[in-house]
Amino acid sequence: MRKGIGPLLVVLAATACSTIGNTPPSLPTGTETLTVGQTWAFTMYVGCGEPVFYNDTWWVVTEKAFEHPDYVTDWDVEVLNQGAVDGPDAKIQATITLVDEAHIEIRTNHGALVAIYQPGEPSFCG
Repeated sequence: MRKGIGPLLVVLAATACSTIGNTPPSLPTGTETLTVGQTWAFTMYVGCGEPVFYNDTWWVVTEKAFEHPDYVTDWDVEVLNQGAVDGPDAKIQATITLVDEAHIEIRTNHGALVAIYQPGEPSFCG
């Protein structure tokens, strides 16, 4: 019989359970570097191409789970405008994770995939 394993397992289980469902910290303003595997609370601005700049690279959407203005009903979305005008069309409160050196994932706070980004040449409005 091994002694001391029971309390260790309880502590590990309590630690793992205490982080489930917690909102990650907000991505600090001005952050330009993401670390693989780290997740941040993030506001995605929906507009012309939705490019982002991290790790000295432009990232562009290669897959997305929505078309403006049709969003999944349980997403935390603020629709700002319906038509093609200057500025973002909506803000989606989500999380951002650098999955690996070639993929960024944006997910809702419930874990649903919003968009996948890969390095690429951005297109800008105007």
